[in-house]
Amino acid sequence: MERTDQLMAFMREAAKHHLVLRQIWCPDQQRQESDSEHAWHVALFIMLLGKDYPQLNMEKMLKMALIHDLAEVYAGDFYVLDKKGREGKKEREQKAWETLCAQLPQDLGIEFQQLITEYEAKQSPEAKLVNACDKLQPTLMNLCSEGKSWKKHHATQVDISSVKLPALQHDPKLLEMYETVMQEARKRALLS
Repeated sequence: MERTDQLMAFMREAAKHHLVLRQIWCPDQQRQESDSEHAWHVALFIMLLGKDYPQLNMEKMLKMALIHDLAEVYAGDFYVLDKKGREGKKEREQKAWETLCAQLPQDLGIEFQQLITEYEAKQSPEAKLVNACDKLQPTLMNLCSEGKSWKKHHATQVDISSVKLPALQHDPKLLEMYETVMQEARKRALLS
């Protein structure tokens, strides 16, 4: 298969990312957000915050943001507080990544695998920032959708903080953003 054909085939497969629905609702509360909308919004967070982190590799972070949930095309998405649904998530996603990367030209497959491995390890400054934005984005979306997801899952601030704060505590600015959102959520009684 020629490279162009292989890329086009991969892009068609990756378009299924639009169909993976998350438990987070859009601001109009009429429909759930898709994985691709989430990835775009995380990338926008990175772009907007990037000037505050000039030492970080913007291109790498944007790539991570755009592909960080791509494995959910095959592995599916489960609500962050759904312990049963999340069982075996890491194994399902690793298998999905292998399937996805095998569809790419070898150089891109290697690059995607390296990016996702770095993202999952959450050790590099770039991976930490992308992961933090991945945690902030649904928190903001819940604020925008009047806490629809939180209410549906009877989420408390303790529940949300237990999964969000570990990704944010390394950075005072991101932590402040989270606290601002949660303060507004408490004020509007959006959490159980």
